[in-house]
Amino acid sequence: MPLTPQELRQRRLARLAAPSKAMPDVKALLDAANSASQTVAVLHVAFMAVCAYVLVIVFGTTDLDLLMGGNNVKLPVIDVAVPIVGFYAAAPYLVVLMYLNLLLQLQLLSRKLFAFDAVAPTDEEVGGAP
Repeated sequence: MPLTPQELRQRRLARLAAPSKAMPDVKALLDAANSASQTVAVLHVAFMAVCAYVLVIVFGTTDLDLLMGGNNVKLPVIDVAVPIVGFYAAAPYLVVLMYLNLLLQLQLLSRKLFAFDAVAPTDEEVGGAP
């Protein structure tokens, strides 16, 4: 069950009131979160590029090419001929593996952001408006 904003505020205040030797550094957590977000941004762009590349190849394949089976599909940009059966067997696995990697990195990023949010000072602690 999710905590209410009042309960979250009370937990933060209790954590700040009790001195802890193992309190992580806010700056280090922020740097870790920023680094992870840059990694996720690069992976997201790469995933979208691979999806677009595969989509161009799929839409460039004719029905006759699929029915003949022995033909090669020519990959755009790199101009390499690949067996059509091999491409259509490997491409879905490549896309799914890249997607799972992106999800894993997003999960790691969310953990770092939650850890940063737990120790980051709130507006009230800094002197902002309530």
